[in-house]
Amino acid sequence: MAKMAKEELLDRSLRLLGRVMAWADPGRLEEWTELGLTITQIRLLFLLRHTPGASATSLAQRLDVSPPVLTRMVDRLVRHGLVQRQSAADDRRRVCHYLTPKGIQTVQRLEEVGRTQLRPVLARLPDAELEQLAQALERLWQLIDSHARTGAPSSV
Repeated sequence: MAKMAKEELLDRSLRLLGRVMAWADPGRLEEWTELGLTITQIRLLFLLRHTPGASATSLAQRLDVSPPVLTRMVDRLVRHGLVQRQSAADDRRRVCHYLTPKGIQTVQRLEEVGRTQLRPVLARLPDAELEQLAQALERLWQLIDSHARTGAPSSV
């Protein structure tokens, strides 16, 4: 694929992805507003769902924030009853972070808002196209996850 064609395809993909997200997110934004949390705090909740027991260092790296910023974020989430801290069983100096039952419920509610919006639209796709979309999104997530794990700075 020619370099210009690839750049045009990247731009087109990003524009379309932005449109989909803008269409699907108003309900989530309302939920976020009601919770009084920042987008980074919401990202932290979703991250903890996938990596329960994560250390502060790991979470700060994955969210691309400094350890003091992460501590303040976690403090606020603890006050809201969404996150809890526990000392690691094997090393009491290491603090592990977990969602509380209320935190799990909050993440599920935020996820459901987006799903409720998109499900009827996706259901209109033929099975073959839905399978292609699922495979492409899975691959995209693998790349995002790999990018986040390597600690590479975001360039998009």
